[in-house]
Amino acid sequence: MSMSSLSDLFRTLSLELRELARDAEAMHELVCPDHATQDAAYVRAVQRIDRTQQTLCNLSTFLEAARDELPESYEVALKSALETVRLNDLKLRLVPSAHGIGAVKPDDSDGEMELFSQAS
Repeated sequence: MSMSSLSDLFRTLSLELRELARDAEAMHELVCPDHATQDAAYVRAVQRIDRTQQTLCNLSTFLEAARDELPESYEVALKSALETVRLNDLKLRLVPSAHGIGAVKPDDSDGEMELFSQAS
């Protein structure tokens, strides 16, 4: 059974959220190089991307701060929760024993290969 200290789980989730915030920020810059020339609907959509980025970053910071208050002795069984995760690379990052704590590595894959891979 996959066990993790609650503190380690919060740390891993915090790092994942921080990485997602970076990705959202990159999308924001990609789709909005010159927002002044765009219509109101476009600007609202870009603002939603910005809000998503800020929310992810805030959640990451929140989990990291909450983690500082947790006793190291608290553990959680992850088996059932891990079975709900469909992205294998994410699942592997969520299991602290499978890597060093804090080993969130950017994944160059955008997920399309799993969905749209062609049989060779």
